[in-house]
Amino acid sequence: MRKSTQELLEVLKRSPSLKNFLIENEDDFADITLSEFINSFLSQKQLNKSEVIQSSNLTQVYGYKIFSGERIPQRDKVLCLAFGLKLNLDETQRMLKIAAAGALYPKVRRDSIIMFAIKEHTDLFTCNEMLYELGEDILE
Repeated sequence: MRKSTQELLEVLKRSPSLKNFLIENEDDFADITLSEFINSFLSQKQLNKSEVIQSSNLTQVYGYKIFSGERIPQRDKVLCLAFGLKLNLDETQRMLKIAAAGALYPKVRRDSIIMFAIKEHTDLFTCNEMLYELGEDILE
């Protein structure tokens, strides 16, 4: 059974050797790419790439490059994809981690607004309206 993040952190803290830690815990490291993650949600939620790209407000070419793994998007584009994929907050946070884009943080005003929009299952357009009305940069 794979170690949880917290368990892995505890093992790392106690480990006297980084090399041994990496070897002994090889099976516990995240091994999914962003492309694999988002494509798994396509089939899981029975979504169409073209529709997800459109509802994420991405260009077709850029969107397909993300799905194929040719491009790694920046944080705002990952968040746009989260809305297009209709992800919940936990799924969105996981996708942000996989993309190495930094999780949403409730002490950041803009992030709190985005988290609320995700919690309420709004679309990207509605989230952007909320951000704009509250004086924050929209997701684009």
